[in-house]
Amino acid sequence: MRVNKKGFTLVELLAVMAIIAVIGMIAIPNVISLMDNNKKDQMINDAQRLISLHKNYVLDNREFRNGSETKLKAKMSALDPNGSISPDPDGGDYNTESSYVEYNKNSGYCVYLVGSKRTIKTETNTCVREENLTRSSVKDN
Repeated sequence: MRVNKKGFTLVELLAVMAIIAVIGMIAIPNVISLMDNNKKDQMINDAQRLISLHKNYVLDNREFRNGSETKLKAKMSALDPNGSISPDPDGGDYNTESSYVEYNKNSGYCVYLVGSKRTIKTETNTCVREENLTRSSVKDN
């Protein structure tokens, strides 16, 4: 009698499923972490773009440049009235009234950027200086 062996045995299928499960357990957290880091990087890029817009705002503000004031703060709504920076990386919109950039003649630029799920801020809920913009400055709301 001749046995026709087509297909896989239960043991072979279970072995393949176990291998796929192990690969998934390793790969899925790495993919999630990569996606999270990409969203943080996008927020940092948006913050740097806001700072660039604010630099133009300072150049256009002759009274500030020539005056005795040391700080000039502008909301995102004033710096980006057309909304070219929105939406945020998490799919929502930036809060253009709460987000701002501030220039201090003594210490430079700092930014506070409020997204739908994350905010660029310091541990004390203040704006982050331009040179300190890193992934660690992006906090979950």
